Amino acid sequence: MPVFAKTCGTDFDKIGIQIISAGGKNQVVKSFYTFAEQLKVPIFVLLDSDAKENYEQIKLKLRQFDRIYILNGGEFEDILPKTLITRTLNDHFINLNSIDDSDFTNERMVLNLEEIFKKKGFHEFKKAEFAQLIKNHIKSTDDVSDEIKLIIDKISADRFSSLQ
Repeated sequence: MPVFAKTCGTDFDKIGIQIISAGGKNQVVKSFYTFAEQLKVPIFVLLDSDAKENYEQIKLKLRQFDRIYILNGGEFEDILPKTLITRTLNDHFINLNSIDDSDFTNERMVLNLEEIFKKKGFHEFKKAEFAQLIKNHIKSTDDVSDEIKLIIDKISADRFSSLQ
């Protein structure tokens, strides 16, 4: 998120926004409860669309200045521009195999990526490693989807409005 934000002209570090991974949906509720208890700053929780149960649990302890955003469809990989994903994989695996639009046959991007990695002979698909690859290939606002831009705006706006 910080690289996407910086590409869009928002420096999270400069405005005091820190991104902390909760370690997946099974840890997010525990992490939120811990941070909400220990910190007196706003917390913005970003959830995949399948985390409705987590949303309900977090909502119970949500403070007035905290926010939750549920992705409109699927997981974070689903809101990445396909052009960014394709360019990233083709640049990274340049000597092994290339991918194109025909490799994206599933609605869910993670399933596409798992299949591409398997079919093309890449190593096993791992979200954290893939995120690092993506991070290194973000070059312009064309690499930032509308939903990611919306999330950046919401994080930034909530940060400033809660400080007033």
